[in-house]
Amino acid sequence: MFSIIPTNQIIKNLLNPVCKDCVYLKKTSNITLLFNQCMKYGEKNVITGEIVHDTVHSCRTDEAKCGINGHGFEKINANNHMVKYNHISHIIHKFDNPGC
Repeated sequence: MFSIIPTNQIIKNLLNPVCKDCVYLKKTSNITLLFNQCMKYGEKNVITGEIVHDTVHSCRTDEAKCGINGHGFEKINANNHMVKYNHISHIIHKFDNPGC
């Protein structure tokens, strides 16, 4: 038997960063990553002071936030440096993360 292996794959969003690798991801659900929170975006209750963070799914579907291209994506690499991802130019900028 022979199997046919595709030679030209077309995968949408292949070069986009993944939320599971972002420093702003706060895991709040073991069921699915979609309901976890993004610590970069949210809203503060002006009466109680409580901050409610947006879900990663809502952030990635809203171009005013991360959007499909992950505009706000930041990843920590093995050297404890934060890596900012610039999807438009595909340039990675490194800088020290003093919080780690």
